[in-house]
Amino acid sequence: MFGVTEQGFIRKFREEIISDLETKYKTQFGSDIDLSILSEDGVRLRILADELDEIYQLAEDVFYSNFAHTAKGVSLDRVLNPLGSERQPAKRAIVGLRFSGVNGSFVNIGTICQTGNGLQFITIESGTVSGGTVLLNAQALNLNYGILVNVAANSITTINTAIIGIDTVTNPEPGREGRVIETDSEYLNRFLEEGINGGSSAANVQGALNNIESVFSARVYENVTDFVDVEGRNPHSMEAVIEGGTPAEIGDCFLKNWPGGIESIGTYTTTLIDNKGVPRTYYFNRPTDISIFVKIDIVRDLSLWETDSESIVKTNCIKVIGGVDTIGPISNSYKGDGTGEDVFAWKLIASQSGLSEYDSVKVLGIKSMTVKVGLSAPATLDELIISSRQRAKLITTNIQVNFL
Repeated sequence: MFGVTEQGFIRKFREEIISDLETKYKTQFGSDIDLSILSEDGVRLRILADELDEIYQLAEDVFYSNFAHTAKGVSLDRVLNPLGSERQPAKRAIVGLRFSGVNGSFVNIGTICQTGNGLQFITIESGTVSGGTVLLNAQALNLNYGILVNVAANSITTINTAIIGIDTVTNPEPGREGRVIETDSEYLNRFLEEGINGGSSAANVQGALNNIESVFSARVYENVTDFVDVEGRNPHSMEAVIEGGTPAEIGDCFLKNWPGGIESIGTYTTTLIDNKGVPRTYYFNRPTDISIFVKIDIVRDLSLWETDSESIVKTNCIKVIGGVDTIGPISNSYKGDGTGEDVFAWKLIASQSGLSEYDSVKVLGIKSMTVKVGLSAPATLDELIISSRQRAKLITTNIQVNFL
């Protein structure tokens, strides 16, 4: 017997498929049928066998994708997320950069520096030179570098973004905290060591919600204390803030995953009947959209700048924050950082270098650029704080690009 059995999945291999097909052909068309590898019927039989072999391989892959020890990639995420575990994402290295120069010289957010072998870092704060130097935090531009950007001390020495009054840069301390995305084996081993906590954590419910195809973004917050928290959540309660998804889909997810004895918080409701015929009502919230405005000043290298580069710059910004990008008659929606995530000007600058996690496109011909964000035009801030119940949204018409 092949397929799913009491012993697990038993795959029929190509040789067995050919043998079974030959038997059936001879039963139907007579034992004298020519099924040799060069005959017309033999060729047809083997084409069919190849297709059936691929189907068996696919069925085997689907079967084993349901189990933690054999699932890979996204399948492993989908197995472990409902059990309260999430894969640790890639993380950029952080490093302190010491700029030296004339007192009073200003180093802006978004200043890019690099090592001798091209590993780039971007400042995430600004400062003014005093006493000949200023020390600012910077993050690695590319997540793909992983731990490689935990660079040695004094290895960052090149300033890519020209700054008036600044002569040199270096990093007094090595980079730290950079890592690649957690591998399947690392993720599974950590899960086994920590134990199963499915049905008892915000991570469990959040993972299950984000597995719903129609859910754009979901965040679940938990108050485990005996007191009302600063955002008004009752003791021992959880609040799900969900963008997308129908009430029926959300309710079904809650019914299967919401921990018993934990209050749900929100202004929206969904009611379902459980397997004992008892109606269950759950509360949740929808994020409040916060319109973001962006002002960008760019100094261009016209020999590299292309006619559609301005549109790409705007699209990259929307990919980071999230929102709707409109170019001519075509509009595309992007998730961006999602609900409850603050907005940083430096990320919008970094996105022009091409960031893998946002699928942004590298823009050539930018000598330097400054970015400001705000809740109205003209934008004047380096950072916007977004609450846990808010969702930053950026649209193309709210992006102002100036060429200097």
